[in-house]
Amino acid sequence: MSSFVGHGIAAIGIFSAGPKDQAAVSRPLWLIWLILVAWTPDIDYLMILLHIDVRRLTHSILFCTLLPLLTVVVLMTQGISGDNLKGYSLQVITASLSHLVLDLLVGVTPLPLQWPFADQLYKLPFGILPSAGQLDIANPLLWRNLLIETGVLLPTFLSIYLIRKNKPQFVPALAVVATSFAYWASTLTR
Repeated sequence: MSSFVGHGIAAIGIFSAGPKDQAAVSRPLWLIWLILVAWTPDIDYLMILLHIDVRRLTHSILFCTLLPLLTVVVLMTQGISGDNLKGYSLQVITASLSHLVLDLLVGVTPLPLQWPFADQLYKLPFGILPSAGQLDIANPLLWRNLLIETGVLLPTFLSIYLIRKNKPQFVPALAVVATSFAYWASTLTR
């Protein structure tokens, strides 16, 4: 799995790449909501601590679309419509599904993407992101993996932001940084 940091970076990137003229919802509140939505599939770890067997079902496309769809309904009840609704909807759905994409890019834990329609598990045969590792602040591998993950994701989302702002001059350098960290991640044992 990718880390909370990685999922948060993805949500921030999705937020910053979105339309700037959405004024129907507080921007800080919306950013916080996108981060929470991006983190939501990892609720299965809480369930495991409570001895509830969910077998990573929270990492299915169906589960990852429930909270965004509920969000869209709430936005509609608040009178948000048209382009604003489209922009918010795209952001919240993308933030949620980004969780699955990042976890797949780790290439370690198989995910039940099609649950409940199929029991097949999906896992990439390679990884360009490191796993979060054992969540223990004394674990040096956790910090190394966070560095690598940040080194891949932060330049990637910053590049998207700069392209969107018509300031692409730093994008090639950022691409080299992200690619270097992705290569480092690909050399880790899985």
